[in-house]
Amino acid sequence: MSASDDDENAAIPVNETPPLNSDNDGKQLNVIWDDNKIEKFTDNNGKQHWRCLWCGRSFQYWNATKVLFHVNKQAGGAIKAYKSTKIDKHHKAEYTRLFNKLSQWKTSLAQLADGKKRASDEYIDTATELYASTK
Repeated sequence: MSASDDDENAAIPVNETPPLNSDNDGKQLNVIWDDNKIEKFTDNNGKQHWRCLWCGRSFQYWNATKVLFHVNKQAGGAIKAYKSTKIDKHHKAEYTRLFNKLSQWKTSLAQLADGKKRASDEYIDTATELYASTK
């Protein structure tokens, strides 16, 4: 058996993925607007709109949170959830990652605000006690 026979009979790795067919497939999205399936545009009056190229629907205002609710099929977000199953695994994983990142960010902001309020309340309580002790 020659070396060329080995090359011809070499197995293709099972986890090898087929070639990707769109511009940003396989790449990690920094923001939803980097996705080639979400299109931002303005109308003739200069109003902002975006279009989901998965379902073809257009929505008014450039709002990344609403886009993430739409493509993640999440209720709420004041937008109609996407209903089809056309979204491929890579895009679905990226949308979920961005949605989770958004959720974590919102939770962090809420915790920060709560911490500031708690610290402010404690400061007011302490100041009130100190003031009362001077009488």
